[in-house]
Amino acid sequence: MLVGMRIMRKLSGPDAGVNLSGNLDRSPPHRVFARLPRQAAARRGWSGLGWALGMVLFCAIHAVPAWAIEEPELFLAELRARGYFDTAIEYIDSIAQTDLVSEDFKKSIPYEKAILLAAQASTVPDAKQRDAILKEAIDSFKTFAEDQPNHEKALDVRMQISNVYLAMGMAKLQEAARPNADAKGLNSEARTLITAALDEAVAAEKVIQEERIPLEKKKPKEEKLIARRDYLRVAWLRSELLQATLQYELAATHKPGSKEHQQQLEKARAEFAKLAEKHSGRSAGLIARLREAQCLVELKQHEKALNALVDFIDLPDNPPQLREMKLEAVRYGMEASIGLGKLDDALNKSGIQLRSHEKNLPQGQAVLYFEAVARKAKADAAPDDPQSESEREEATKLAEALVKKASGQWQSRARELLVELGGQVEAPKEKPPETFGEAIQQANTALQQRKLLAAQLDKADEEQKPEIQKKIDEQLGKAFDLYQTAVALADHETPLLKLAQVHKAICYLFWDRGDHLRAAVVGDYLARQFPKDENGKFGSWIAFNAWMVEYNKVSNDRSYEIEQMRRFGRNIIQRWPDSSEAIASRFQLMNFAIRDGEIDEALDHLNAIP
Repeated sequence: MLVGMRIMRKLSGPDAGVNLSGNLDRSPPHRVFARLPRQAAARRGWSGLGWALGMVLFCAIHAVPAWAIEEPELFLAELRARGYFDTAIEYIDSIAQTDLVSEDFKKSIPYEKAILLAAQASTVPDAKQRDAILKEAIDSFKTFAEDQPNHEKALDVRMQISNVYLAMGMAKLQEAARPNADAKGLNSEARTLITAALDEAVAAEKVIQEERIPLEKKKPKEEKLIARRDYLRVAWLRSELLQATLQYELAATHKPGSKEHQQQLEKARAEFAKLAEKHSGRSAGLIARLREAQCLVELKQHEKALNALVDFIDLPDNPPQLREMKLEAVRYGMEASIGLGKLDDALNKSGIQLRSHEKNLPQGQAVLYFEAVARKAKADAAPDDPQSESEREEATKLAEALVKKASGQWQSRARELLVELGGQVEAPKEKPPETFGEAIQQANTALQQRKLLAAQLDKADEEQKPEIQKKIDEQLGKAFDLYQTAVALADHETPLLKLAQVHKAICYLFWDRGDHLRAAVVGDYLARQFPKDENGKFGSWIAFNAWMVEYNKVSNDRSYEIEQMRRFGRNIIQRWPDSSEAIASRFQLMNFAIRDGEIDEALDHLNAIP
């Protein structure tokens, strides 16, 4: 009763007009897949986590034909749409043991609960807590599949699990892109998770085909079987596109420009090209062709990218989804033209004019960004041309407008471009942080602002440099204060590894400011608290170097400084013997051993150096 009252209270709120009659969102597949792969992690304008979890909801809605949906499912769909995930979970738990629902629906409760858990995870900012919820969702999906292997929704489970693994992998990639993160370790974790997602997607296709192919051969006449066949066709298409997308996302788990990164991009390109041919003339074929062009641009195969984009220019402007695809194609065409030095072609934008509302869309903002890039490139290519200054001014105006009005990757990339153009980049205004996460985010933003200002300093006139340097120092101080605020805002629920990243940042900032003794103290804390992971190695290495600086300052008795260096150096050698830090430590400790006449120790260090 309590759950029912709470639900009715929420549903009678300001948005109570939502239709509860069962008119679910039946968006065609291209609406979902038009937002598939993105650029490299640091440049991605939309959240992979959000997309993957969104796909869980998409799959849930399309899991069975309309004729199979019961009223509780419609009610749960409405709760999901409103974001009342906790209430929905309470509701589904409350009806599980009642006569309000059929036995068939009771059998699907683990599945429905898994959908809700996956959706709830998208609202949780803490990575550790989010991962725990997503793992619970996976377990619930698997429980359903094991208990109900012949249920209609059992077919959908592997796709759901694939999307949850993808969500977890994308979250790891986002963490890896943050300042002071253990990028190598997080990228490796992301690779494992996305590979697991790919395995599930491949298995999903196999299960779908085992049912679809015999049904196609029967050429069904019954409405129920026709609906099932049509669902299986869409599911098969989803699985194919998802597999190609996962191949693309795997590229982001490798260092940009590396051999592994390029090979994985080529693999994804080939998959999208195959799908484009297979589904030529359908929306799925267009989506795959657009993603093939994206891969070609990232591979710097610009001429091939332009060839892949030819058909998009003649697309109609309606429905709006086709117009968005056309704008995205123009964006990749502009980037390819710039790569080939065809700047006038890029500025022509395939003859397309942005409508006013499109300047607020990510696709439109991308077009504006590459227009600014092309104008800057024209000005740089012919600095003595009378038009050069006007091109640079126009590029600056475009970049300034994007910094002011855009969001996500196009705002951050416009900031970087504005610095290259010599424009003034102001720090974003923010409210004082109230949580650990907010403090971290603002500190990272301050460090990014400092980086942009440092780039601006290199290009500035001599009379401008003192003012810019002052702003750089202000951002450094701001970041330092915010990291300390984050420590103060941490509580017993704050993940220890998150707290380690903050101490790591503080340690580095102490070092960067020349406060070596405090850097050594924080480094010692990291070495003791995290003796076996990268945080401990980082702390030990900073402390080792901090004491080396102090060693060089002292002119008389330096035995204490030497002892500290030996302590941290030996710790590094013992725990991370093959690291570059261990080799550098051995060189220094070998010198101390020679000075003290410890020849055996010196030889041990020498023999251990590659």
